[in-house]
Amino acid sequence: MKVRVLRPCRPLPALLCLLALLAGIAAAAAAGPKSGGAALSPRAQQAADALTAYLDSLDGEVSVACMRLSDGFTFAYREDAGYYAASLLKAPYALWLCRRAEAGEIDLDAPLPARGSAPAQTARQAMRAMIARSDDSATGQLYSLWPAEAGGGFTAFLAGIGVDRPQDALTEQTRIHGELSARDCLCILQALQDYFSTGTSLAASLQQDFMDAGHHLLPDDWPMAKKYGSWDGALHDMAIVYNSDPYLIAVMSDWGVDGVEFPEEGASRIAEIGLLAGDLMGMGGG
Repeated sequence: MKVRVLRPCRPLPALLCLLALLAGIAAAAAAGPKSGGAALSPRAQQAADALTAYLDSLDGEVSVACMRLSDGFTFAYREDAGYYAASLLKAPYALWLCRRAEAGEIDLDAPLPARGSAPAQTARQAMRAMIARSDDSATGQLYSLWPAEAGGGFTAFLAGIGVDRPQDALTEQTRIHGELSARDCLCILQALQDYFSTGTSLAASLQQDFMDAGHHLLPDDWPMAKKYGSWDGALHDMAIVYNSDPYLIAVMSDWGVDGVEFPEEGASRIAEIGLLAGDLMGMGGG
């Protein structure tokens, strides 16, 4: 298994950073483990090798992508493999709704009727339940009013943040539908962080929703804005880790078990991946 480690760019505007990230990951396949054009330090190389060896040892399918925000230092492992997105799709859907609300296209104070286990509440309250608790009934309240159809703007929104996968993602007909890769998840996380950095009241509120997510897959020794996905054949977690040098991380796998939200074996593997990735992101090329 080939691993790509690189530092593709300094902090840039969102679109330029995204282009640099995508080009850098693709180019690194030939360049090998590199950091800013120079070889990784022995400690960083050891950390990258330890993470790669652990990933190689696991059965099933797994993909990992990480990027440090301060300098773009990136680790990628099978980052283009596609997986059923499960509830990870709720993250870009929430971002899309917030962007539309701030553009005056929709009203997040709109009242929504009760649905399933979700009580009658405002769209903003339903969004918090969708992100902080991954509540499917609250998600249904939202997509019954604002479906994320391929022809309804959601696909164009995804393409604009670097996720080029046309899909009817969250609708009454499809429920949650779609595929993502670890590379896609980095693009989503970068778009979320860019939005959080705008400092609007809605952005701050949405960031808090992600930080209040109560699941435990990736280690949460530091504050994290995170979202998981779990379904039969899909177990994922992605996060913005706000340590002393914040970074993005996405772990996607086929370790999901039908009827078990957090299967023990898959959860322990993702926790170990998170620890090893944290070691690498903590030193980068230094």
